[in-house]
Amino acid sequence: MLVIGGLLAAFAVIIFALGLQAELSDKAVVTGYPIVSLFSSESFMGGALNYTTYLSFGFWLALVGAIVMLVASLRKPQTGAATVAPQPPA
Repeated sequence: MLVIGGLLAAFAVIIFALGLQAELSDKAVVTGYPIVSLFSSESFMGGALNYTTYLSFGFWLALVGAIVMLVASLRKPQTGAATVAPQPPA
């Protein structure tokens, strides 16, 4: 379950970033503004317009969560002392 959950979380993060990049690029082409990427900062029109784009805390937390799930799935279960249910008195 951890492997599946980790892979789904990782794919969700990747798909989000790719979709956001595609959306930012499409808006730039339609409106005539400069092409914006996920990590960019620029000023144009003589410094009248400034922008900065970046991925914020939610994205990075989701990425860390996916990594933690995948790492947790690699750990082997403890196979030392098996717990035995106590026998009822005869």
